[in-house]
Amino acid sequence: MQSRVTIYTINQDLYNGVEIFTGPGIQHWSIERFYKGSCLAKDHLLLFIEAGQLDIQFGHTLYHVEKQQFVFVRKDTCFRYESCADPLSMIVFELKYDIIVGFVTMLNLQTQGEGNCLPLLAGDTSELLRGYMSSLQLYFSQHPSLSASLIRMKLIELLICLSANDRHFFDQLLFVKDNVRPDITRLVEENLTNAISLNQLARLAGRSVSSLRRDFISTYNMPPSRWIRQKKLERAKELLVNTDMTVTSICYTLGFESVAHFSRAFKSYFRHSPSGLREGTSVATT
Repeated sequence: MQSRVTIYTINQDLYNGVEIFTGPGIQHWSIERFYKGSCLAKDHLLLFIEAGQLDIQFGHTLYHVEKQQFVFVRKDTCFRYESCADPLSMIVFELKYDIIVGFVTMLNLQTQGEGNCLPLLAGDTSELLRGYMSSLQLYFSQHPSLSASLIRMKLIELLICLSANDRHFFDQLLFVKDNVRPDITRLVEENLTNAISLNQLARLAGRSVSSLRRDFISTYNMPPSRWIRQKKLERAKELLVNTDMTVTSICYTLGFESVAHFSRAFKSYFRHSPSGLREGTSVATT
C-alpha cells in the first residue's frame, strides 16, 4: 500500500510535558480548537483521522496525517501531537495485549518475535477500513460511550480488517511480547535536581548503560543525555515563570556546570535567554 502521509525531519522538540495515555479501548475525539500535547502510549494505539489534520512527532521525525489516514503507535512509545486544522475529529483505538493474543490464538496466526519493529507507522486506509470506521460513527452518534463487550467485539473486527488490508502493517501488531515498561520517565523526573550520572541512572533502572540507551532510543527516539538535558531545561522554564528563584539558583539546582553553559543551552532550546524569558513573562502579566 503506497502511503501519502508526509514525513519530515525536524531539529527542535515542539512541546513540553508527558502524559500517560490510557482509555476504554475505543474513543471518539472531537476537537473544535487548536490543541497540542504529549503522551506515552501504554498500549498499542491506532489513530484514525475522520476530519482535519494531525501532526505527530517522534523524536526528530514529524508525521503529517490527513483525513482518512491512520497512525499506528507502538506500546511504550513517547510521542507529541498537534491539531493542524479546525475541527479535528478522530477515533482512537487502544489495542491491549490480551486482545491481540486472543485474536492471534483464535485464527492460529504466527506471532512475530524478531524483525524490524517500528515505533510509528502511518498510511492510507482501504475501502474496507473506511467502511468499518463508518459503522463506528453510527454507534457513536447514538451512544456516547460503548459497552465493554461491544468494544471488544469491534476491536476484533478492526484486527480482521487490518489483517486483510496490509500484511506489512498487520505484522507490526504481531510483536506481542508483553514486556514490562521500565519507568524511566519517573526516574529522571525524580532525579532532575540531583547530579546523577548516566551510569547511576542505569543502575537505578536495573539495566546496563547500553540497555538504557537502547530503551531511550526506542521510546523517545533520542539518546538519554539529550532527553535529560531537555527535561532539565523544561523544568528550568517552569521555575523561571512560576517562582522567584534567581537564574543562578535555578542553574545549580538543576545540575548545570555554570550559568554561562545553562544560558547557552536555554537560549538554544527556547530561543530566549533565561533572563529574557522572565522579563517577557513579567511584561505579559502586567
